Amino acid sequence: MNIIWKLKNSFKYASLNGQNNVVKKVDWICECELTDTDDDGVLCNYNACVQGSTILDTSNLDSFIEWDDLTNADIVNFVKAKLGSEKVAEIEDEAKLMSEFNKPNNSVSGLPE
Repeated sequence: MNIIWKLKNSFKYASLNGQNNVVKKVDWICECELTDTDDDGVLCNYNACVQGSTILDTSNLDSFIEWDDLTNADIVNFVKAKLGSEKVAEIEDEAKLMSEFNKPNNSVSGLPE
């Protein structure tokens, strides 16, 4: 089982507090890659993802990184810092549960009568 955080998009201020291209909002995906064998011994992928958006804190730009120098990993770290470790763990756990739920015979759909 592998957890991967990806960026869908990021939005920036053209100028803020003397800095240019300041990232403000990030659309992200937290994906759980689960590879397991099915009942016939065939290797299958049961991936699932949680998506969201996060508004970053731009009140302190002391450790500002220029737009051209930013990496996806930098922005993911900004998102995780804003969310906090408890919320990050909650999102990752949800992705894990959803990938497990995608396995055949692990779920049945329907409504109570």
